[in-house]
Amino acid sequence: MYRREFIILSAIVLFIFALVAATSLLMEHALQHDAQMLSVDSLPGVVNAGNAMSRVNDNWQNLNLLPDLPTSTSRSNLIAQIMANSTTNFWLAYQNSIYEPRDKILFAQMQDARSRYIALIQQYFDLINEQKLDEARQLMDTQIKPVFQEYKSDATGLFQLNADIGQQRASHIIELSRWLPWLAGFFCVVIFSFGLVAGLKGAFGSLAFASRLRERPKNKASRTVLTNWR
Repeated sequence: MYRREFIILSAIVLFIFALVAATSLLMEHALQHDAQMLSVDSLPGVVNAGNAMSRVNDNWQNLNLLPDLPTSTSRSNLIAQIMANSTTNFWLAYQNSIYEPRDKILFAQMQDARSRYIALIQQYFDLINEQKLDEARQLMDTQIKPVFQEYKSDATGLFQLNADIGQQRASHIIELSRWLPWLAGFFCVVIFSFGLVAGLKGAFGSLAFASRLRERPKNKASRTVLTNWR
Protein backbone atom coordinates (compact mmCIF):
# COMPACT_ATOMS: atom_id res chain seq x y z
CA MET A 1 0.00 0.00 0.00
CA TYR A 2 2.65 2.49 1.06
CA ARG A 3 4.85 1.52 -1.84
CA ARG A 4 2.05 2.28 -4.29
CA GLU A 5 1.39 5.67 -2.68
CA PHE A 6 5.11 6.44 -2.73
CA ILE A 7 5.30 5.69 -6.45
CA ILE A 8 2.24 7.85 -7.16
CA LEU A 9 3.59 10.76 -5.08
CA SER A 10 7.01 10.49 -6.74
CA ALA A 11 5.39 10.56 -10.19
CA ILE A 12 3.36 13.65 -9.28
CA VAL A 13 6.44 15.41 -7.92
CA LEU A 14 8.43 14.61 -11.04
CA PHE A 15 5.58 15.89 -13.22
CA ILE A 16 5.44 19.17 -11.30
CA PHE A 17 9.19 19.66 -11.52
CA ALA A 18 9.11 18.86 -15.25
CA LEU A 19 6.28 21.35 -15.76
CA VAL A 20 8.18 24.04 -13.85
CA ALA A 21 11.37 23.36 -15.81
CA ALA A 22 9.59 23.37 -19.19
CA THR A 23 7.72 26.58 -18.42
CA SER A 24 10.86 28.31 -17.19
CA LEU A 25 12.84 27.21 -20.26
CA LEU A 26 10.13 28.42 -22.64
CA MET A 27 9.91 31.82 -20.98
CA GLU A 28 13.70 32.13 -20.83
CA HIS A 29 13.96 31.21 -24.51
CA ALA A 30 11.33 33.82 -25.40
CA LEU A 31 13.20 36.46 -23.39
CA GLN A 32 16.53 35.58 -24.99
CA HIS A 33 15.04 35.59 -28.51
CA ASP A 34 13.35 38.98 -28.10
CA ALA A 35 16.44 40.48 -26.50
CA GLN A 36 18.70 39.12 -29.24
CA MET A 37 16.42 40.31 -32.06
CA LEU A 38 16.13 43.70 -30.40
CA SER A 39 19.91 44.06 -30.37
CA VAL A 40 20.72 42.64 -33.82
CA ASP A 41 17.64 43.71 -35.80
CA SER A 42 15.43 46.47 -34.39
CA LEU A 43 18.02 48.78 -32.83
CA PRO A 44 20.51 48.63 -35.74
CA GLY A 45 17.61 49.18 -38.15
CA VAL A 46 16.42 52.27 -36.31
CA VAL A 47 19.94 53.69 -35.96
CA ASN A 48 21.04 53.08 -39.56
CA ALA A 49 17.77 54.22 -41.11
CA GLY A 50 17.76 57.32 -38.90
CA ASN A 51 21.34 58.24 -39.81
CA ALA A 52 20.65 57.67 -43.50
CA MET A 53 17.53 59.86 -43.39
CA SER A 54 19.48 62.60 -41.65
CA ARG A 55 22.06 62.65 -44.45
CA VAL A 56 19.35 62.48 -47.11
CA ASN A 57 17.73 65.61 -45.69
CA ASP A 58 21.05 67.45 -45.46
CA ASN A 59 21.92 66.54 -49.04
CA TRP A 60 18.48 67.54 -50.27
CA GLN A 61 18.86 71.05 -48.89
CA ASN A 62 22.25 71.40 -50.55
CA LEU A 63 20.93 70.04 -53.86
CA ASN A 64 18.32 72.77 -53.97
CA LEU A 65 20.97 75.41 -53.27
CA LEU A 66 23.22 74.40 -56.17
CA PRO A 67 21.66 76.41 -59.05
CA ASP A 68 21.61 79.58 -56.95
CA LEU A 69 25.30 79.62 -56.05
CA PRO A 70 27.18 82.48 -57.77
CA THR A 71 30.25 80.68 -59.11
CA SER A 72 31.09 77.34 -60.69
CA THR A 73 33.77 76.78 -58.05
CA SER A 74 31.31 77.07 -55.20
CA ARG A 75 28.92 74.74 -57.01
CA SER A 76 31.68 72.18 -57.59
CA ASN A 77 32.67 72.33 -53.94
CA LEU A 78 29.10 71.77 -52.82
CA ILE A 79 28.70 68.84 -55.22
CA ALA A 80 31.84 67.27 -53.73
CA GLN A 81 30.41 67.82 -50.25
CA ILE A 82 27.13 66.16 -51.22
CA MET A 83 28.89 63.16 -52.74
CA ALA A 84 31.08 62.76 -49.65
CA ASN A 85 27.96 62.75 -47.48
CA SER A 86 26.78 59.45 -48.97
CA THR A 87 24.25 57.16 -47.28
CA THR A 88 25.67 53.98 -48.83
CA ASN A 89 27.43 52.71 -45.71
CA PHE A 90 24.33 53.15 -43.57
CA TRP A 91 22.13 51.27 -46.02
CA LEU A 92 24.70 48.46 -46.31
CA ALA A 93 24.75 48.14 -42.53
CA TYR A 94 20.96 48.19 -42.53
CA GLN A 95 20.85 45.40 -45.11
CA ASN A 96 23.06 43.22 -42.91
CA SER A 97 20.57 43.47 -40.03
CA ILE A 98 17.40 42.44 -41.90
CA TYR A 99 15.58 39.45 -40.39
CA GLU A 100 11.90 40.24 -40.96
CA PRO A 101 10.18 39.44 -44.31
CA ARG A 102 8.34 42.78 -44.25
CA ASP A 103 11.63 44.55 -43.65
CA LYS A 104 13.18 42.81 -46.66
CA ILE A 105 10.30 43.81 -48.96
CA LEU A 106 10.31 47.45 -47.86
CA PHE A 107 14.08 47.63 -48.16
CA ALA A 108 13.92 46.37 -51.77
CA GLN A 109 11.35 49.07 -52.57
CA MET A 110 13.54 51.71 -50.97
CA GLN A 111 16.59 50.52 -52.91
CA ASP A 112 14.68 50.76 -56.18
CA ALA A 113 13.59 54.34 -55.44
CA ARG A 114 17.11 55.23 -54.27
CA SER A 115 18.68 53.87 -57.47
CA ARG A 116 16.38 55.99 -59.62
CA TYR A 117 17.02 58.99 -57.39
CA ILE A 118 20.82 58.60 -57.64
CA ALA A 119 20.63 58.31 -61.43
CA LEU A 120 18.63 61.54 -61.67
CA ILE A 121 20.99 63.31 -59.26
CA GLN A 122 23.92 62.40 -61.50
CA GLN A 123 22.13 63.99 -64.46
CA TYR A 124 21.48 67.02 -62.27
CA PHE A 125 25.17 67.30 -61.39
CA ASP A 126 26.11 67.06 -65.07
CA LEU A 127 23.78 69.94 -65.95
CA ILE A 128 25.16 72.02 -63.08
CA ASN A 129 28.75 71.39 -64.17
CA GLU A 130 27.84 72.31 -67.76
CA GLN A 131 26.38 75.60 -66.53
CA LYS A 132 22.88 74.59 -67.71
CA LEU A 133 21.26 75.90 -64.57
CA ASP A 134 17.74 76.41 -65.98
CA GLU A 135 17.66 72.85 -67.27
CA ALA A 136 18.90 71.67 -63.89
CA ARG A 137 16.06 73.51 -62.14
CA GLN A 138 13.54 71.99 -64.52
CA LEU A 139 14.90 68.51 -63.94
CA MET A 140 14.68 69.11 -60.20
CA ASP A 141 11.03 70.21 -60.33
CA THR A 142 9.70 67.67 -62.82
CA GLN A 143 11.59 64.47 -62.06
CA ILE A 144 13.85 64.61 -59.04
CA LYS A 145 11.34 65.88 -56.50
CA PRO A 146 8.73 63.11 -57.10
CA VAL A 147 11.38 60.39 -56.91
CA PHE A 148 12.88 62.00 -53.82
CA GLN A 149 9.50 61.94 -52.07
CA GLU A 150 9.13 58.27 -52.92
CA TYR A 151 12.64 57.51 -51.65
CA LYS A 152 12.09 59.49 -48.47
CA SER A 153 8.71 57.85 -47.86
CA ASP A 154 10.23 54.36 -48.21
CA ALA A 155 13.12 55.25 -45.90
CA THR A 156 10.67 56.63 -43.33
CA GLY A 157 8.69 53.41 -43.60
CA LEU A 158 11.78 51.37 -42.81
CA PHE A 159 12.54 53.53 -39.79
CA GLN A 160 8.97 53.28 -38.51
CA LEU A 161 8.81 49.53 -39.08
CA ASN A 162 11.91 48.91 -36.99
CA ALA A 163 10.71 51.31 -34.31
CA ASP A 164 7.34 49.51 -34.09
CA ILE A 165 8.89 46.03 -34.03
CA GLY A 166 11.43 47.16 -31.45
CA GLN A 167 8.65 48.57 -29.27
CA GLN A 168 6.72 45.30 -29.50
CA ARG A 169 9.78 43.28 -28.56
CA ALA A 170 10.63 45.59 -25.67
CA SER A 171 7.04 45.37 -24.39
CA HIS A 172 7.16 41.59 -24.62
CA ILE A 173 10.42 41.49 -22.68
CA ILE A 174 8.95 43.75 -19.98
CA GLU A 175 5.80 41.64 -19.78
CA LEU A 176 7.70 38.37 -19.48
CA SER A 177 10.07 39.87 -16.92
CA ARG A 178 7.07 41.07 -14.91
CA TRP A 179 5.27 37.72 -14.87
CA LEU A 180 8.27 35.40 -14.54
CA PRO A 181 8.88 36.08 -10.78
CA TRP A 182 5.16 35.65 -10.02
CA LEU A 183 5.03 32.40 -11.98
CA ALA A 184 8.17 31.11 -10.28
CA GLY A 185 6.73 32.07 -6.88
CA PHE A 186 3.45 30.33 -7.69
CA PHE A 187 5.22 27.11 -8.62
CA CYS A 188 7.34 27.32 -5.47
CA VAL A 189 4.19 27.64 -3.35
CA VAL A 190 2.59 24.72 -5.18
CA ILE A 191 5.66 22.53 -4.72
CA PHE A 192 6.02 23.55 -1.06
CA SER A 193 2.32 22.94 -0.35
CA PHE A 194 2.38 19.59 -2.09
CA GLY A 195 5.51 18.57 -0.21
CA LEU A 196 3.99 19.72 3.09
CA VAL A 197 0.79 17.76 2.50
CA ALA A 198 2.72 14.70 1.38
CA GLY A 199 5.02 14.96 4.39
CA LEU A 200 2.17 15.36 6.87
CA LYS A 201 0.33 12.46 5.30
CA GLY A 202 3.42 10.29 5.53
CA ALA A 203 4.05 11.36 9.13
CA PHE A 204 0.50 10.62 10.23
CA GLY A 205 0.59 7.34 8.32
CA SER A 206 3.78 6.38 10.12
CA LEU A 207 2.25 7.26 13.50
CA ALA A 208 -0.82 5.17 12.75
CA PHE A 209 1.35 2.27 11.64
CA ALA A 210 3.50 2.54 14.79
CA SER A 211 0.38 2.68 16.94
CA ARG A 212 -0.93 -0.52 15.40
CA LEU A 213 2.42 -2.19 16.02
CA ARG A 214 2.27 -1.24 19.72
CA GLU A 215 -1.24 -2.61 20.06
CA ARG A 216 -0.36 -6.02 18.66
CA PRO A 217 1.60 -7.30 21.75
CA LYS A 218 -1.22 -6.19 24.03
CA ASN A 219 -3.78 -8.04 21.98
CA LYS A 220 -1.53 -11.11 21.90
CA ALA A 221 -1.08 -10.98 25.67
CA SER A 222 -4.80 -10.68 26.22
CA ARG A 223 -5.43 -13.72 24.08
CA THR A 224 -2.80 -15.66 26.06
CA VAL A 225 -4.42 -14.76 29.42
CA LEU A 226 -7.82 -15.83 28.18
CA THR A 227 -6.40 -19.11 26.90
CA ASN A 228 -4.71 -19.83 30.23
CA TRP A 229 -7.88 -19.00 32.17
CA ARG A 230 -9.83 -21.50 30.16
